[in-house]
Amino acid sequence: MEFTLEQLSPDNVTSLFDGAFYKAETNRVCNQDDQTDVAVTTTVWSDGRPVQVYASPTDQVFVFRYSANYGEAAEAQVLRACNLIDEFPVHARAEKDEGGAWVITFIYKHIVPEGVGLGAREIVGVFRVFEKLLTAHMQNFHALVMQAE
Repeated sequence: MEFTLEQLSPDNVTSLFDGAFYKAETNRVCNQDDQTDVAVTTTVWSDGRPVQVYASPTDQVFVFRYSANYGEAAEAQVLRACNLIDEFPVHARAEKDEGGAWVITFIYKHIVPEGVGLGAREIVGVFRVFEKLLTAHMQNFHALVMQAE
């Protein structure tokens, strides 16, 4: 069965990953207008790392994102590491959190043309490639940030 991006609600994405034996949960926020809970993303746990997964029909992409905290690293270190990481299929974006610590977010956006569906097998398969990249390179990314000058 294939799903359009519009059909890939956070609850449906959570079910797909639960069916593939991943720990997954739907993230909800309170709608300020009517005080109801609204599903916004799915968190899929990979080796203890929370990966956010969601469909964006407006942008025609299915997104996988993971954020790693690099605390007191210097801006030059973080930016140089992001530039090197960007050579992989995964984009890296650096920003400071509320406490002033550096966070690098790893993002993969899978383009889905209008009218094309994604099957559960494809969604989980693409996630596994993203997961492998994170697992294989996470220590290297950390060392790169800490050593870059």
